[in-house]
Amino acid sequence: MSLKLKEILILIIVLIYFTGCITTDETNHSTPVSTPLASVEIGTIEGIIMDSVTREPVEGATVEMEKTKLNCKTKKDGKYKLSNFGGNQVIIVKKTGYKINTRNIFISTGETVRENILLIPQKPSATPVQKIKPVILATNYYSNELIAIDIEKNTIIQTIPLGREPGGIAFSPEKSTVYIVNSTDNNITVLNISKELKLTGHISVNKNPTSIVATRDTIYVANSKSNNISVIDIKENRPFKNITVEKMPTGMCFDEKNQFIYVMNSMANNISVISCNSNSLVKTLEAGKFPCSGAVSPDGEYLYVVNQVSEDLSVIELKKQKTLLTIPLGKGPKNCLLLPSGEKLYITNYQDNTLSVIDCRNNKSIKTVETGKNPSGLAFLKNKKKLYVANGGSNTISIIDVETDQLIREIPGGNFPYELIIIQ
Repeated sequence: MSLKLKEILILIIVLIYFTGCITTDETNHSTPVSTPLASVEIGTIEGIIMDSVTREPVEGATVEMEKTKLNCKTKKDGKYKLSNFGGNQVIIVKKTGYKINTRNIFISTGETVRENILLIPQKPSATPVQKIKPVILATNYYSNELIAIDIEKNTIIQTIPLGREPGGIAFSPEKSTVYIVNSTDNNITVLNISKELKLTGHISVNKNPTSIVATRDTIYVANSKSNNISVIDIKENRPFKNITVEKMPTGMCFDEKNQFIYVMNSMANNISVISCNSNSLVKTLEAGKFPCSGAVSPDGEYLYVVNQVSEDLSVIELKKQKTLLTIPLGKGPKNCLLLPSGEKLYITNYQDNTLSVIDCRNNKSIKTVETGKNPSGLAFLKNKKKLYVANGGSNTISIIDVETDQLIREIPGGNFPYELIIIQ
């Protein structure tokens, strides 16, 4: 082989060798990974659409965003809610029979704005009609019911089942709720009366509740067999305290001026005084034999206590905490009612079927009025100046003219009417 050929072969081998050893270094350039965009925060507006005259919720009103045309309609409660927008917006509220209401608002991202909006009627609204007519509510002790009696027609228009042996009855301060004691069931029936007579629940108390008093934010219930007072939170309808008193608490009355509850301890012949501010027992007053009901004068100076066994009325001067005098009553006196003026006190005499009339200005008995059999509860109709008396034994209610103290008539009262209250 010639030298030239050998040189060529060696060159080829060298090239092949070095070519195999050379590697190409490729740099990997990573592609940026796309991240999802952050979620955009949104704003919300909500509230209630109301009639500007009645302040009642407006049903069927259209609430619309002018730019986006996003809208909703209100239901019975008048509530609306719109979401998914922000910034400067114009809200338009429409409803047939009302003027259009336009609102300019600004909502930041993530913000919830609460805006109640009034709609002005195109024509003056008529005076709101009371949905519940003036009625007498009477607990029927033997049939375990509450009856409603139309005051104008003097007829029973509704019957509502209660617990066993219903007795004491009281309004809430704003007159939207009625509380009724069920003695054998050891509870209280709660009845809403704001729009209709509607049973809303029960509150458990202690043994054999007999009477009930409602103040601004508290309900007091006398439990005659457990010798205590159940103290109930009026907002939550829940007992939060028991106050021990003496033997057999039956009747109670409220001293609004001085903020005291007076509890008649029938078997102890005395009166427990409870402070409404501290919900505690602060003193005890002497009474006659078997005190069962009472009333406080509007000026807070006198306490009138009906004593069933001694058949008299104790007039107690509260500043001195002493009995000023006693006034004879009929047989088996039971309940009492003081007119708002404080001029007259009426006491039912359960055993002789009469009503004692006391002139509180002179502290004298001025008249005895015949009623039906076994009179018990009383209620006063202010605008008609009439007194209603429940007569359990004759299943009637007596109507008394308080100006003349004459019996006007008797009307049906159900099955042993026991306590009364008037929605007026």
